[in-house]
Amino acid sequence: MTVFRQFFQVFFFASCGLLVSFGGAAEEEKSRTLIRARPTQESSMPSSPPQAATIPSTNKFALLVGVGKYKDHAPSQLAGPPHDVDALRQALIAHWSFSPTNITTLVDSQATKKNILQEIEKLLQRSQANDEIFIYYSGHGTSPLDEGFGGQINLPHHSGAILPFDFSSSDLAKSLIIGKTDLRPLLTQFDQSSKRVLVAFDSCYSGNSVRSLFIGNNPKTQARYVKLPSASAKPAAVGTKAMAAIEPYPYRNVLYLSAAQENETATDDSVGARTLDGRPHGAFTDALLRILNNQSRADLNGDGLISFQEMYEAAKTIVAEQHWPQTPMALPLNGGNSAMAGVAGLPLFQANAGAGTTAAPIQQPVLLKISVLALGESEKSALAAVAGVRIDDQNPDLIFKKQTDGRIEVISGAGDRIIDDLPGKLPQQMAVWLEGRVGLAKLLNLAKSKAGFTASLEMGNGLGGTAVIEGDRFNFSLQTERPAYLLLLSVNAQNQINILYPYNPQELAERSAGQPISFPGSLPQDLIEATGPFGIDQVLMLAFDAGNQRPQVLDRLVGLEQLSLESPPIQELVRMLDSGREHYGASTLSLVSVSRLEANRILRQ
Repeated sequence: MTVFRQFFQVFFFASCGLLVSFGGAAEEEKSRTLIRARPTQESSMPSSPPQAATIPSTNKFALLVGVGKYKDHAPSQLAGPPHDVDALRQALIAHWSFSPTNITTLVDSQATKKNILQEIEKLLQRSQANDEIFIYYSGHGTSPLDEGFGGQINLPHHSGAILPFDFSSSDLAKSLIIGKTDLRPLLTQFDQSSKRVLVAFDSCYSGNSVRSLFIGNNPKTQARYVKLPSASAKPAAVGTKAMAAIEPYPYRNVLYLSAAQENETATDDSVGARTLDGRPHGAFTDALLRILNNQSRADLNGDGLISFQEMYEAAKTIVAEQHWPQTPMALPLNGGNSAMAGVAGLPLFQANAGAGTTAAPIQQPVLLKISVLALGESEKSALAAVAGVRIDDQNPDLIFKKQTDGRIEVISGAGDRIIDDLPGKLPQQMAVWLEGRVGLAKLLNLAKSKAGFTASLEMGNGLGGTAVIEGDRFNFSLQTERPAYLLLLSVNAQNQINILYPYNPQELAERSAGQPISFPGSLPQDLIEATGPFGIDQVLMLAFDAGNQRPQVLDRLVGLEQLSLESPPIQELVRMLDSGREHYGASTLSLVSVSRLEANRILRQ
C-alpha cells in the first residue's frame, strides 16, 4: 500500500486498519498495515523532569490484603489471593529487607472494609518522612465500566472500587472501598508527609474486555471482577470512545500499579498452571513475584537497582510472554505529573536488586509454539517443519484454525485474533507466513533481551489498554529515560514492516529524556481511528542513547514502508542489535483491534 497524499492532506493507515485523518478523507484500503505519512506538530511536555536521586529511607512497611473468599458471595471465590499474600510476604523479607514485624497481612475474613482502612491509617501514623510504604490488594474489583451498577451507586469517573470480604450487593455505597472517596484522602496524607508509597492492585475494573474473544473460556482461570446486580441481564452495547479527558495525577510520592488496563479483565490462575511456584496466583502477582524473587530481568540499565518504571516494563513483558489477555497499568507514566518522573526512577524499596535480575535471558532455539486445529496433515507438517517452531497444544503462541468457510484464522495464545484469513492456503504459503512470524519473534526477543535502559511505549488514549474497538480514537505516547534517537516501527499481519518514526530527516534529531511525545499528535484531528480490517499489529520502539553517535541505519530507514523482515535495512538493524555495540532502550506493544459488531456479539453472550 502506498501513502495517500493530495494537496498535502496526509493520512495515516494502521495495521489493524486503523486510520487517522490529518485533514481529509481517504480511499478504502484492504491491506492491514500501519503507514506513517507526514506528521503534524508533535506534542511534548514543556519542562524536563528532575533527575532521579536516592533518598534515605528510615523504615519499610507493607500492608498485604488478599480476599479469595467472600462472606455472602460464594460464586465469586478466587483461589489465588491467599497464596499471593503469602508469597509476596516471603519475597519482601527474603530479598528486599522488610522486617517481618513491619508487614501486616489481611486474608479473607480478616479483610473487612473497616480493617483494611484502619490498617492504612495505622501505617500513616507509624511511618515517617521518606519511609517506604507498600500497599497491595488481591481480589475482585469493579468500576463505572460495570453495566451492572444500574444506578445503584454513582462511582466517580475514572475511580475503581475493590471488594472487601464483607461487601454487600444490597448496600454497595457503604460496603465497597472506593478509590476517590475512601483511598484518595489517605494517600494524599501520605503524599503530603513525603512518604513514598507503592500501591499495587491485582484486581480488575471492567467486565467489558475485548481481549481473548476468540479462544473461549478457560475453566482453569477466572476474572478478578465482580459484576454487581442490576435490572439489565446483558451488558450494554459497546459505545464509541474518543480520547477521554484525563485528570492530572494528584500525587508526588505515590506510585500505582494495577493488573490490567481500565477496559480489560485481570486473570486468576486457579491451578497455578503458569505460575512461578506452581501455586494459584493472579497473573499480575505472578509477574511481580518473578521480579521480586530475581527470576526475571528487570534491571534494564544494569545499575544493580530496579526502579518503579523498570518494574512496570518487566511486568508488562512477563504478562505478555505468559499469554495473559491483560496489560498492567502504571500511574503516573508518559504524561502524568512531570515532577513524578524522578520518583519513578528511584530504586524500588531503596534496595539493591538481587543476583539474577541483570542477566539477559538465554535465547531458546524454539521461538514460537503453535497449535493446529482442523488442518490437514500436509498443512500441519509444513508448519511444524519451519525452523524455530514447535507444536504445543498446551501453551501455544499461535493457534491456526480452519473455519467451515475455508478461511484459515490465526489466533494468539492470549485469544486475540491476529488475522482472520491467511493470504495463502497452500502448505508452502502457510509456512512462508509462519517464517515471517518467527523472524518477528526473533526481532522482538532480541530487542528486549539486549536493551540497556528504560523506554516506554503506551497507548496514550485515556481509555487504557492495548485493545481498541472500531470507531475508538487514540494515539501513542513515547518516553525514554535517556536523551535518545528514536525508532518506531510496526509489523502488520502480513509481516510487512513500516517505519513510523523517523519519517523525515528532521525526526532524526535527538529527543530529550523524560519528555513524553504524543504520536502522531494530541489534537482531535491527529488521533487514530480504529477501522477495518481488524487484527493485531506489533509496534516496536527503540531509543538509541544520544551519548553515542546516531546509528547510521536510522538514516537508511527514514520513511520506508512495506518492508519485509529480510530487507537489507531491517537485516542491518537486526545485526546491529545482535552485536551489542549500541546502548538502547526498547518497548513493545501488541495493538489489538476488533469490529464493533463482533465485540457486541461476543460481549452479549
